[in-house]
Amino acid sequence: EVAPVLGLFRLATPMVKLQITVAVIFSLAFGIAMPLQFLYLRDAMKALFVPNDDGTVPPLMTAHTRRDAMVRQVFERYLVLAAVLMVTKSVGFLGIEFAAKRQALALRRQLFARLLAKGPAWFAQQNAAELADQFATDVQVFENGIGEHFTNLLRVCTMAITCLVLSFMNEPRIGLILGLGLPVTGYCISSARDTKLHAAHVQQRAYAKAGGVAGR
Repeated sequence: EVAPVLGLFRLATPMVKLQITVAVIFSLAFGIAMPLQFLYLRDAMKALFVPNDDGTVPPLMTAHTRRDAMVRQVFERYLVLAAVLMVTKSVGFLGIEFAAKRQALALRRQLFARLLAKGPAWFAQQNAAELADQFATDVQVFENGIGEHFTNLLRVCTMAITCLVLSFMNEPRIGLILGLGLPVTGYCISSARDTKLHAAHVQQRAYAKAGGVAGR
């Protein structure tokens, strides 16, 4: 059964919700800032081929103060962008990871409480090894889904939209090609991811059953 997106965060406390909000904002900021490096790369290439002060072109060794000033300006912008990317990626990743671990801990406590409420007859009908493995797997999948995978999805979607906007602003034809190719790329990535997750789930269940048989 597929749970709603907001339902995945029902175990979050107000403090955890604040962490998630901050992490989402910084992840979106990272997705917007990341494609800007391509603009700075274009400016850097232009700055490297600026003619010398007397009109000659590199590699002739003459005065080139104007080119030096442009290269220095692009380099300083790159440093600022690198700092922004480092801060936004770190805060977004750490914030959502801490929030996911706290929610996973709350989920484990709820599951343990419900398991302890079961009677001896219920446990006699279950396989302890398979049950423990399934318990650990489900909690880990939950933690990954609301943690790193969630912020990765935000960053990728934001970067795709930003790249599309920048492409249309600089070269509409390339932007159109990119816009037509994004749905196909997204579908292929989604299909490959679903296949991988299904295979991992089947393999995990097989390991759990094998562990249960070996424990008998």
